[in-house]
Amino acid sequence: MTPRLLAGAVLLGLALAAQAQLPAAQQQNGVAYITGGVGADEQQAFQAARPDYNLQLTFATRASGAYRADVAVTVTDAKGDVRLQLPQAGPLLYAKLPPGNYKVSVSAGGKTFTK
Repeated sequence: MTPRLLAGAVLLGLALAAQAQLPAAQQQNGVAYITGGVGADEQQAFQAARPDYNLQLTFATRASGAYRADVAVTVTDAKGDVRLQLPQAGPLLYAKLPPGNYKVSVSAGGKTFTK
């Protein structure tokens, strides 16, 4: 095998290994999403999958920077219809939303943030 083919095979192997660590995609109201990211392997897999998702959220405590996996998330569209509602997500949440405007509300530790 030539060095170029070997390098390509190694990169392909790394990409496949990263994909293997990704949690299974879920569907809700026509929105595909994945949540997780606990551990270095899963975080690398999420990073590799990033281009496939147009919403990428990372949840962490502001004071300490510690990741959170206990965040309630609600995504509503411009009509006010709930497109995604998860009682517990994180520390990473990636979703494929149709084009449009959305409101994202996240709640954890008794605090809610909306954007």
